[in-house]
Amino acid sequence: MYAKQLASRALISNAGVDIQVFVKPDAQEGEYNMRIYAKPDVEPVFAVYSLIAEGRVDAENTMEFYSQQNLVDAAKDMIK
Repeated sequence: MYAKQLASRALISNAGVDIQVFVKPDAQEGEYNMRIYAKPDVEPVFAVYSLIAEGRVDAENTMEFYSQQNLVDAAKDMIK
């Protein structure tokens, strides 16, 4: 379900990509419950899945991705 939504975000221009999305249904409050892995579709060359994103999915299937920039911005706001 999520893999089809995220396929358009793949930044590999000369090959296809296989995306797998894993959602942990019993995650604790505030815990990241979604991991997204991608593997370039470059057969017969060997390729492996790599973690490309982490985030949260809420009950309404809204995705929020981990963002290091958001953490930096929040820290800057705290010291103002």
